[in-house]
Amino acid sequence: MNKTRIAWTRTLAASLALVAAGQMTAEAGVIRHDRADSLYTSLAASAEYSGVGDMIINGNTRCSGTAISSNWVLTAAHCVDGPISSLTFTVGSSTYTGINQIVHENWTTDLAAGWDIALVQVGSAMSGITIASLYTGSNELGEVGTNVGFGRTGTGLTGSTLNSGTKRAGDNMIDVTGLAIGWSDNLLLQDFDNPLTTGDSFFGLASPLNMEYLIAPGDSGGGLFIDVGGTRYLAGVHSLIAWADGTGNSDYGDIAGSTRVSSFVGWIDDKINPIPEPGTLALVGLGLLLLSSRTFARPAV
Repeated sequence: MNKTRIAWTRTLAASLALVAAGQMTAEAGVIRHDRADSLYTSLAASAEYSGVGDMIINGNTRCSGTAISSNWVLTAAHCVDGPISSLTFTVGSSTYTGINQIVHENWTTDLAAGWDIALVQVGSAMSGITIASLYTGSNELGEVGTNVGFGRTGTGLTGSTLNSGTKRAGDNMIDVTGLAIGWSDNLLLQDFDNPLTTGDSFFGLASPLNMEYLIAPGDSGGGLFIDVGGTRYLAGVHSLIAWADGTGNSDYGDIAGSTRVSSFVGWIDDKINPIPEPGTLALVGLGLLLLSSRTFARPAV
């Protein structure tokens, strides 16, 4: 990175304001002003994104989440880090009740630090959906990311002006990690390119994708997917929106940040597939020994 670029990114970082991408009951994601909304709702209805669901916390806070097993949902820490009296997760045609939540132990409410990730366990097995596969590589940058969630909507010209609750999906290049502006490498950043001007582009190419899109309030915890060899992988968890224009409304020029799933694959596995305590292992071994003895013992003759 040249000196001019370094100075520019430092200036950007200093001027950016940021907020969690949805801590309110807030249709999903902001779309291009020159594209039909039906393109985005149709993409969200694809079977490969059927595991992204609508999460309602305490009856009045909307987030999104992605099923990563039959009983576990991956979401944002800021969605579930407070007192919870009720949590529902609606995915496919069914609604499931959250019975447990695990917030990453390093989460401190600092969005730029890159620890905004959590797990929610539901009380019964989810079915009829596509369980997301986690991306475990390190080549997210330069990939087209498809963002899926239930947040607020509008166009790049207006920002998020309409209420949430409709599932949408749209594309945006994964341009840089948070390191580019002094944030965590655990964050994947995307800017909302404007087809009318190059002045709203902060990272990468200034030309928007055909279905350019930016997450909005209510999309927190939703999924950022990439295609690798024809398979869709969950590469990010929607975390934040940042802006330098004085209005954090997901309009053209704003920036979305998603927690990088590949940084947390081990943590996720440890939480949903815990290794039994040593004492438990000993008991299991004893049980197998006794079973073996009973199975093969012969009566005295």
